Amino acid sequence: MLNLPVQPRYLLPPLFLMLLSVTFATFDLNDLLEFNRDLVTQGELWRVFSSQFVHANWAHLALNCGGIILIWLLHGEYTSPKRYAINISLLALWCGLGVYWFCPSIYIYTGLSALLHGVIIWGAVKDTTLELKSGYLLFIGVWLKIIFEQLNG
Repeated sequence: MLNLPVQPRYLLPPLFLMLLSVTFATFDLNDLLEFNRDLVTQGELWRVFSSQFVHANWAHLALNCGGIILIWLLHGEYTSPKRYAINISLLALWCGLGVYWFCPSIYIYTGLSALLHGVIIWGAVKDTTLELKSGYLLFIGVWLKIIFEQLNG
């Protein structure tokens, strides 16, 4: 039998993250929140952070929500609501700054994908601290995926 982390403390944070992104999509807030290099350079600094929570379209949002669910299935029991919020906030800021500093050719950016890679890696590291060998495989697999995506567009 599956032992899923369905207690509210495990379930509510990822649901809130999905609800936040769905709300931004429903009200079509991309023009206000997406990473736009020119507007960030002109002082709209919130876009570095907020761009992680808006999506190019509904299919993009659905894929990222699927990723949130998969991560919850893998590592949902590793975090508390406070830790989840801190991780998501720090990763959103880090990913946005990474795009700004290290990807000068990217002018528009939206989506949770980079942030979700960070959450998966955090969970993989947690797996390794619990001596789960699958954590090493997951860690290596995510980095191989990221490298592949960078090399192949």
